Amino acid sequence: MTVCDVPRAHPTTVPRFHWERARELAQLGVGLAHEIRNPLHALRINLHTLRRSFGGRTPLPHDQLIATIQESDASIDRIDELMRDLLQFVDPSPGEPADVDLVHEVRTALSAVSGDLRQEHITLNTSLLRKVPAIAIDPIRLRQALVNLLTFARHRAGRSGSIDVRVEQSEGGLQIAIGDSGPALGEEKQARLFEPFQAPAETGSGLGLALVQAYVEEAGGRVEWVTETGRRGYSRLWLPLAPRESKGDSP
Repeated sequence: MTVCDVPRAHPTTVPRFHWERARELAQLGVGLAHEIRNPLHALRINLHTLRRSFGGRTPLPHDQLIATIQESDASIDRIDELMRDLLQFVDPSPGEPADVDLVHEVRTALSAVSGDLRQEHITLNTSLLRKVPAIAIDPIRLRQALVNLLTFARHRAGRSGSIDVRVEQSEGGLQIAIGDSGPALGEEKQARLFEPFQAPAETGSGLGLALVQAYVEEAGGRVEWVTETGRRGYSRLWLPLAPRESKGDSP
């Protein structure tokens, strides 16, 4: 039997899950190709410029040479960030949940991005509960999710902008809202913001918010973008409380 003789499965004989997964992977591939193409194009142009300059055909001033090299470094960093986030996004292994203090993790994430906030003169406003019950989630994935949300807010806020961070109890769980002074988002963009490559290109790799959604939903939570009446927009993340052991379970 030749390859051409091998019978092909009819679409109706393939489980719906596989078709949906194939569609998701196709969309991911299209987004990935688009995101990689831009920094590769920039690298190609810069290499061409440097080749002409060092060949003596069109010498560049020193400051322009430095700027061209720095732009190339930034393009490589963007591709590296994209590949890192992609590997995390397609990682099938489950997280390792533990009882976590959300306020402590928020403070840790804020500390991680504090240098960038100071450098860009971004004002930070926080409203954090002093003591909160534990939530159950993989702590490493929670930290990554929080840093991704704060990084998204930092890019949106821009230089001399502002970011608001609130933690409160809600619906039998804990809720964190991270808002920024960036421009309003349209309804369609809000609805698809946490899908792969739907966040604005200037706010990250394109997979950062998709990772947030994957990690939060794995822990039984949810994340969405909301616009409060007369106020700014927020990434609102909700996570359930960690289950309490009953007294009868204790030894």
